Amino acid sequence: MSKPPWLKIVDSEGAIEPSADGAALPARDPRALNRLDWFTLTLIALALALAPLFAGSFANLQMAPTADSPYALLSSLGLSMIACLTGIAGAVLLWREHRRKVAIGAAPGLAGATVLLALWSLITLARSHALAASMNVLLVLVCSLLIAGSISRLSRDPRALAALLRTVIAVGGIVAGIGVREYLGAFRGNPQYRTFSTFVNPDFLAGYMLLALPVTLAAFVAAKERIEKLLLGIGLTLQVACLAMTGSRAGFGMFAICLVVWLAVVAALRLTNGRGRPLAMALGLIALGAVIGSAPLTARVAAFNTPATAHSSWPGAPTGTAPTSQAHSAQFRLYTWIGTVRMAWANPISGTGIGTYETAYPRYAETAFTAHAHDSYLQWAAETGVPGELLLLAVIAAAAAFATHVLVSHPAAPELPLVLKSFDTPDALPDPRYIVLAGLL
Repeated sequence: MSKPPWLKIVDSEGAIEPSADGAALPARDPRALNRLDWFTLTLIALALALAPLFAGSFANLQMAPTADSPYALLSSLGLSMIACLTGIAGAVLLWREHRRKVAIGAAPGLAGATVLLALWSLITLARSHALAASMNVLLVLVCSLLIAGSISRLSRDPRALAALLRTVIAVGGIVAGIGVREYLGAFRGNPQYRTFSTFVNPDFLAGYMLLALPVTLAAFVAAKERIEKLLLGIGLTLQVACLAMTGSRAGFGMFAICLVVWLAVVAALRLTNGRGRPLAMALGLIALGAVIGSAPLTARVAAFNTPATAHSSWPGAPTGTAPTSQAHSAQFRLYTWIGTVRMAWANPISGTGIGTYETAYPRYAETAFTAHAHDSYLQWAAETGVPGELLLLAVIAAAAAFATHVLVSHPAAPELPLVLKSFDTPDALPDPRYIVLAGLL
């Protein structure tokens, strides 16, 4: 049976077979993914989904999950699974690119800064006095950079980008749902309980929510289909409630700043013209989520000036910890930052070695022990030195500068591949792709 003339057959390398009657076929979009690309995308999506679900297993030493964790059986395999998925995906993508390279645009300086960051982190292993911990953190870093590089290639196809964004949003909602359920189950009249969901620390959970929330918010405002808008609305409410239930004052304050900046950007570029109703609905859902999860946050704000005993236990661990031991005081964090600066100042070139903060910090501590600096940038400077800090900032700056350039020049870039198919819109409305891009930025 002959194939219809409009049917295109694309092999694994992107070649197009001629039609049955020999008629000319439309040229295939070189940015479209082939079967190998979709296989790679599936692995990357699985890694993105598993990472927050098994985040509690990534930490070192005494911060590992306890045996009563619902993820105890798989927790020891969490990072290994993600590393395998990422490694296979990276190898397939490299082989695919070697066989048939796809030319797409690049962000100036981003690839170079990323490679140098990985190499410098590897060099700092020479200073490490806790090689197992260093290798653990180095593996997390390499996996993160490989995933980021893979996404930058695969997202040339709009459907691929849509799948990846929906993965991030969906898993963010799942993690938030687990956190809300945990809080409601452990609340028992104690407003100072802080949820931590699949993480070992409420502050880490708050950091993750800060990554998922702006994307979920932007996708909700830009979405057109009712069922998708409903699901995004539920996810947005759960994520805001979970963020509040972590009791992280800085985390919730940063979300408020992100919200104001996002609103200012979309208003300045007139991206929400004609979308006043979904924007108002989004703000209403954010307020609803904040009210639902307000108890831990308001309790900690009210106790801001109340001294808290410095400690090294999980702030939200479900071990019956007294409420007063669940909140780090501002004074404790200040002294922790001072100690971390002393640590970085004493090791300005290569630091103490990636992943060694927990074992190296006691020599420089100004107060009681803590496993983390409560400031990722200070901790990174202490572990990898000034060069490592500059390279990290260069990676972030290159990505942010590229996204900002695309965003502010949006009227002249109608073919931007950052598009979600369900966000199609009449020509009378601003392109919703840039609403999502503003959320990513």
